[in-house]
Amino acid sequence: MPFALAPALRGDSVHFRSADQLAPADQDLVARSQSAITHDARFESLDFSPGQWTYRQIECSALPNHLFLLYSRDNGPGNVSRFSVSIPRQVEGKLRLIPIERRGYSLFIPAHANELTIATFNRIRAEEHPASAPDWLATGLCYAALAGAQVQLAPKQSSVSGDSVLVTYQPTLQIPNEGGAVVHITDVSTNPKLAEWTLIFNASGSLQKASRDTVFLVAGKQISPSSAIKVTRQIPTAPQASLHPIPANPQSNTRTTRSN
Repeated sequence: MPFALAPALRGDSVHFRSADQLAPADQDLVARSQSAITHDARFESLDFSPGQWTYRQIECSALPNHLFLLYSRDNGPGNVSRFSVSIPRQVEGKLRLIPIERRGYSLFIPAHANELTIATFNRIRAEEHPASAPDWLATGLCYAALAGAQVQLAPKQSSVSGDSVLVTYQPTLQIPNEGGAVVHITDVSTNPKLAEWTLIFNASGSLQKASRDTVFLVAGKQISPSSAIKVTRQIPTAPQASLHPIPANPQSNTRTTRSN
């Protein structure tokens, strides 16, 4: 299944809103959920007191039936705590909390790759009762946000500044023959060290694995056609040519789609 390429979903799948920008109904929902948030945060040893923490809304188009909040407390360099919360807007479902950082330390397994984070995300998606195929890109961005990342996608076209050309990485979707999807998303917000996310979903849409690796932005230099060096290569005649068959790659069982 290809990415949904509508402009509204291409780069704006996840927004962050400050607490005072929440809709009145969502503000009421947060107020009613304070007791449960406090209980779950303290259970996770997050030393939670509402007056000492701030929060922002994570607005995710892929999961519209939940209100997502990102809580943080900054006690100075090296002492930041964060967690995200999912609150169902419908009667069905329950409040869920995802720990991200405690006093500057990540969990034993970082939140984005933690099996508990993945399991919580799958429960949230199940509560949505999706009736159609998922928007894989928006779903992946929503997961990254709940795990503590504020992903910024690369522009659709490479940028040019003077003689330099910035070659960017676009989101990529692989569809295995057995179904599901493998989504690759590059976060350019930390240029020049970028984060490449890989999210593997099974045929039913459940997230199976999430990883985040460091990649680097590729920069090149423009050259005009007149200054390019022309290179010619002599092609051997038929008797001199040596042809070798290219072996089939048994692991090449995916087809790849890049968003435009």
